[in-house]
Amino acid sequence: ADRALRQAPAMELPERWPAYTRLQVDARNRVWIAEPTPLSGQAAPWAVFDSTGALLGRVETDGISLAGSAATPVVLEWGNQEVVVRYFDTDGAVHVAILPLRR
Repeated sequence: ADRALRQAPAMELPERWPAYTRLQVDARNRVWIAEPTPLSGQAAPWAVFDSTGALLGRVETDGISLAGSAATPVVLEWGNQEVVVRYFDTDGAVHVAILPLRR
């Protein structure tokens, strides 16, 4: 991944990106959709929809960097008004964050 990111400036970037990068349905039948973040080095924000398709809000992932060898955050729990994630920083230290659902 690091090599690919270093080579990215030399590569021709696509004109289009996927509409969404990940999709998850929680126990309350809400749909959580990760939005694309092309080569940003930041974790994707999530849009949250109820079972009828109505937008409930967004979960911003500000401050969670994916630079270096850090992996995509792993969702530990889909809460009622928050999501709990585990992620690793560039030094390999594990972190747990509670990210609120913003309406």
